[in-house]
Amino acid sequence: MAKLIFISGTPTSKIVGDKLNINYYEKNGFIVEFWNLTLLYHSKTSLAAYFGGHSDYRFQFTIERNFTTRAELKIALQNLTSNVLFCHLDFSQHDDYWLRHLFKVCSIRYYVGPKRTSQNFIIHNGQSLSINSFIYKALSSIKARISTKYLKEKFCNTIYKWTNYYQKPKFVIGSGTKGRFEWLRATQADYFVSVPSNDVIMERLPKTISKSYCVYVDDAVIYSPDQIMTTNKQSTCLDIEEYSTNIRTVFDMVEKTLDCQVVVATSGKYKYPDSKIFGGREIFYSKTNQLIQHSCLVLGHASSAVWQVIIDLKPIILLQDPSFIKAKNVSVGLQGAFIGVSPIQSTKLMPSDLKVTNINLDHFRFLTNKYFCEVGVKGSAEEVIKNELNKFLRLDKSI
Repeated sequence: MAKLIFISGTPTSKIVGDKLNINYYEKNGFIVEFWNLTLLYHSKTSLAAYFGGHSDYRFQFTIERNFTTRAELKIALQNLTSNVLFCHLDFSQHDDYWLRHLFKVCSIRYYVGPKRTSQNFIIHNGQSLSINSFIYKALSSIKARISTKYLKEKFCNTIYKWTNYYQKPKFVIGSGTKGRFEWLRATQADYFVSVPSNDVIMERLPKTISKSYCVYVDDAVIYSPDQIMTTNKQSTCLDIEEYSTNIRTVFDMVEKTLDCQVVVATSGKYKYPDSKIFGGREIFYSKTNQLIQHSCLVLGHASSAVWQVIIDLKPIILLQDPSFIKAKNVSVGLQGAFIGVSPIQSTKLMPSDLKVTNINLDHFRFLTNKYFCEVGVKGSAEEVIKNELNKFLRLDKSI
């Protein structure tokens, strides 16, 4: 039986694990392991903080091996049998060139993905950016490009591209025509496997709520794991009480104007002790895509979960807020530029803004093909990947 080993130095949340549907491969003929390299990149304290917002936020693998040194990993790689294929989950998300070289030294076969098409490639397709968002983005880019880290990455990437010093993947998995171009270029893989994006759900799911409702896509404002890892700060909000007041005012306006209830959809990064912060509205965990599918209106900020509106052609209002840190409001602006809507300050929202009917169908269909699912791709991502793995392993065995 073939062994499939997922390897990553990025903390793997339940959100990521569920999207990858890793248990599917265990049920379909593979021995599945997870090799955890997070302690090579992060401290135990920062990892505890990352998963600290919800007791179930960490994905539980059936078989998991934790590595604390590169030497320990090298020994494990050298002791593997031949019928093994690695899935490099976080290729290029941090400094992983040492791992690519180690794969070369140990003659390790691997593939990359499924990978999301980078936001650096998508922010110019919709609305134009505000001047503040543009300046913030430009200054951040300039700052990054003059850093030692950036120069090192450019040097290693040049070596990767033009030599055989690093092991290159057999294939890369991604979504959309832009994903095909981006990830073949980035990985130098032999070929691309196109799948529906795991950020969205292509098939229709049953209703969770029978009545008409508006769904608010929670953005983990109170407790943001990504914010903790990058800035060591827990929240993307400067004043939680102000945020709560503003968002509840928005909810009240929606319910009065549209005569429908507002429900809250959250990914599970943070476990709310109660629903007081949302004025007692019902909170649903891990059902965001499904709730968006059957909603009459979507409210959100910068979460990737709101991309489901593109697939289901749903009206959406993106909200910035005076209580958010600057980077958060910029992210909302970038999200609007991609989707093709202009964000509104929560404190300036008017009842007339809720009559959203101008969905740009052509733009949404354009985005679907370019970023989420190429025309002609059939079946679930898991089925496509499983078939590709079996085909690759059979072909490799016959050589």
